[in-house]
Amino acid sequence: MGRFTTAQQEFARKIIGRITVEGKPILLSDEILAPLFDTALEKVVGGGVRGGKSIELSLEFYLDAWMRRIEGLPPALYWLVGETYGEPTDVEFGYLKEWWYQTGLLKPSKATVSEPLNGEKILRLVDGSQLITKSGSHPEKLRSVAPHKIGVCESGSISDEVRRQLQERALQRRAPRTYSGTMEDDLNKRQWAWFADCKAEWASQMDDECSSYSLPSWANLSEFPGGENDPKIQELKADWFRETGSHYRFLRRVAGEAAGYANQVYEMLDTGPYLRTIDYSQPWYRPVGGIDYGTSAREYDGDHLTVLTAFTCTAADVMVARECIWTDEPNADSWLRLNKQRMSARYGIAPQHWASDPTERWGAASHQATAVSGAADSTQRRINATRDRLATGRL
Repeated sequence: MGRFTTAQQEFARKIIGRITVEGKPILLSDEILAPLFDTALEKVVGGGVRGGKSIELSLEFYLDAWMRRIEGLPPALYWLVGETYGEPTDVEFGYLKEWWYQTGLLKPSKATVSEPLNGEKILRLVDGSQLITKSGSHPEKLRSVAPHKIGVCESGSISDEVRRQLQERALQRRAPRTYSGTMEDDLNKRQWAWFADCKAEWASQMDDECSSYSLPSWANLSEFPGGENDPKIQELKADWFRETGSHYRFLRRVAGEAAGYANQVYEMLDTGPYLRTIDYSQPWYRPVGGIDYGTSAREYDGDHLTVLTAFTCTAADVMVARECIWTDEPNADSWLRLNKQRMSARYGIAPQHWASDPTERWGAASHQATAVSGAADSTQRRINATRDRLATGRL
């Protein structure tokens, strides 16, 4: 696994000592230095909230510009990529503008800084190097001149297709890519599975090609001077465990780990302790089916799977998931219709005993199903009912 040389690390610490964040020097924790000094071609840095992931990613570009200058290398082209223009890359862009001002690599003038309200922002350094923000929502702009280094902000919001395009653009110069972001658990925030998958997979096979790091919230010593044992960290850990009965949210949102199931619908429901085999020789009653239609699949090309599940029940009121199938086809109507007919015939599920996602109320009739309640507390009630059945051996 490639690392900065001892001399490079000493120079990096010295040049970082010349810059500040909100007037304060940057405190370099071991958790920040580990990915910062790693030279792998592709890196995933999963950060906890307030963990300093924006600082770490920005420092990578800050150091690269200075090292190229010291080594007399030609001007570089840097890309900061977000899901859209603006907010996703604003923090990192702001850090770099300020740091390069502070150290003389950037002159404050309209000719060197371009900051449109909606579009590519540009920093033009004194040696001719440029940093440009890019948008994953405008993939046509990713076909321009090949960059020397790429940083992706809130990477979980970037699609697989955009990541593939970035890999292709990186080929010409073997440009290093760093994918930074939070392991989201918010049901309202879309997150692509590749980010958590690579985070988990690369951690066990780190080499010159790929590496993976967790940047927990307590890596930010300015915010949490006590590190992992800081009272604010421990209080949040206890509060979330009392609220959810699981450390899943803490591990993802604070520890920066790719914990839990990559495609779990409700992180609040941990089925792991309850899963077991079932005796299929006993008689079955009350067959029912569930439909989760992947609305997002039409809009985001496979972001949300379409799922069909068949259940049957024993005389002792034990529900058993007999079959669960899914597809990532963008338009799954034909797939859904054919497989629903097949499963209805196989398990004897009557049309009125199929239920669908509450957000699909408009399409339930066309699927010959009934939309379940979408009331404010209905999700939690379904989670509680499922957890109760699992805990009492009835699912």
